[in-house]
Amino acid sequence: MGNMGAMAGLWRQIQNEMRDAVSEAESQTFLTANQELTASYAGGEPIPPEQGGYVRTYQMKNSARTTGVVGGGDSVSATVYLDQGYNYDTGTYSTPHVFSEAESGGSGIVLTSGFWQRTEQKAQQYAEQAFAKRFKQ
Repeated sequence: MGNMGAMAGLWRQIQNEMRDAVSEAESQTFLTANQELTASYAGGEPIPPEQGGYVRTYQMKNSARTTGVVGGGDSVSATVYLDQGYNYDTGTYSTPHVFSEAESGGSGIVLTSGFWQRTEQKAQQYAEQAFAKRFKQ
């Protein structure tokens, strides 16, 4: 009976460490997403609509969201994402299309592209570092 209690305690400790690692990586990734989005707007200003450009809404800059840590047991996760529920009133592109074009630097959208790719790369690093601190190889 004693070994079962010890194993259950060890499993709880592992679960807590997993949850802490995911929480740490999620927090760092969410911060990075917001920093990358803010920095992407330093790429310049669009030309005004009367000259064939557009009015900047800053919707993408404020679109980073997170689920927080979810799950338990042997499966814990967190998702950082861009909320694409906003509807642009131009009627030309859907919000997912605008976000995709902004990420790739297309359609004349004046932003520094690659912000989400950089966020994803850093997210991977944060997760690896957070787990490495807690689970030595």
